[in-house]
This record gives sequence, C-alpha cells and structure tokens, in this order.
Amino acid sequence: MNRGQWLLDQLPLSMLDDDFLVRFVSIFQELGDTFMLQADNIEHVVDVSVAPDHMVRYLGHWIGAQELLDESMPDVLQRRIVRESGQILPWRGTTTGVRHVLELITGTPVEVEDSGGVYEEDQAPDNPGHVRITVESTGWANEADFLQLVRAQLPAFVTFELFVGERRIWPAPDTIGTTTEAA
Repeated sequence: MNRGQWLLDQLPLSMLDDDFLVRFVSIFQELGDTFMLQADNIEHVVDVSVAPDHMVRYLGHWIGAQELLDESMPDVLQRRIVRESGQILPWRGTTTGVRHVLELITGTPVEVEDSGGVYEEDQAPDNPGHVRITVESTGWANEADFLQLVRAQLPAFVTFELFVGERRIWPAPDTIGTTTEAA
C-alpha cells in the first residue's frame, strides 16, 4: 500500500524548503514504509498457502512437524503437511493423530490398532500399551526414516509393531526376544 509522503506531510511548510532536511526525513519515511508493508503482510506470512517456502518450513518447526518435512519434498506437499499437522496437533500421540500423520507421509490408508482403553482408578493393566501399525508403503521416506517418524508420533512408553504390507520392519524379525520393542 502506497502511503504517499506521510512523514514529509507532517513537517511544517517552512521545513520543506530545506533540501537536506527533506532528504534526511525521507530516509526515515522509507524505513517506516518498509516496516508498515511488513506489518500489512503479516497475515500472509503465516498462511501456508501463500507464505514463502522457507517460512512454511519454519512454521512446521514451530508446531513440531519438522521431522515430517524435507526441503527436497515438493512445496505443495510441505504446505499440506504443515497445514494438516496444525489441525491435528490436539490429536498427537492418539490413534487418530498417528493414523492421520502417517497417511500424510505415505499417501495411502494406514491401519492403527492399539491396546488402550478407559479404566476405573487402579484397574488399568500393568503393561504400558501396544500399537500395531500397518501401512502399504513408507511414502517419500525410506524405512529407517519412517521408523523414526513413527517413534516420534507415539508416546515414549508404548511398544509397537510396524508392518509395511505383510513385512514386519519393527521390531526387526531377527531382534524379537533380544531387544525391547519400546519406542
């Protein structure tokens, strides 16, 4: 928005005859115009549909979705992940939240089964909970990165199994019984 000579227009007429003073005040007007332009555009800077690419990644980091983003991903996908991650933030760590995030990454339906429940006081089982996740593919992530993304989405105390198609990738078949299954 062009605001004209807003700062110079506030000077008394007699001061406008001084060329040095006009040029000096113009410096501050130009700085002020820059700040006002940035303030006018603040709503667009935080809107992932129109924000600059680097700002989209920053917003993703700000809401805790940085592990879901990679600069090599298409911009459209990064924007979608940040937008939808913000919407599902209240569901983080739940079956719904895990399913939604993994569907964002894989682009395919995800099956999440958990052993959780609602129990009366002192009636909860001793085991911390177990989740079984089945995906058709790991989407844009390789299996090691996908496993890390799954771990980041689950509560730390929950054990889990991760299947890609029919193949178990966690716990790795050769480590069952020798290591913990905990995330």
